[in-house]
Amino acid sequence: MFVLDCSVAIAWCLSDESSEYAEKILDLLTKEQAIVPALWHLEVMNVLQMAQRKNRINKEQIPLILEKLGQLNIETDKAAININAIDFMQFVQKYDITSYDGIYLEISKREKLPIATLDKKMKSVANELGLYLKI
Repeated sequence: MFVLDCSVAIAWCLSDESSEYAEKILDLLTKEQAIVPALWHLEVMNVLQMAQRKNRINKEQIPLILEKLGQLNIETDKAAININAIDFMQFVQKYDITSYDGIYLEISKREKLPIATLDKKMKSVANELGLYLKI
């Protein structure tokens, strides 16, 4: 099991963001389960909506993309709603990351799971914490 950042999933959905790392993670997902925060679903939909507005994809592609993502072996974390707000804020401030990115790393730390990400800042923090999923 591993934590899946939105940036990797988006690389599967938008051809201009594809990467070798993302393709390897997609292959790994056929063998292992990924876990994501509830926020992941909103992030994915937001990026797809923005991509449609910028004519990178068309409106008809969005439901197809969401359906394909929904068929993947991805679990939504439910424990994150019980995090200690003060501890979490100290964590994101320590690493100078957004709360949005922080929740992925919080799951990774809490569950002792590696994290798959294409986000440079999140990758840097994950590496520092020994949590980056290297493939």
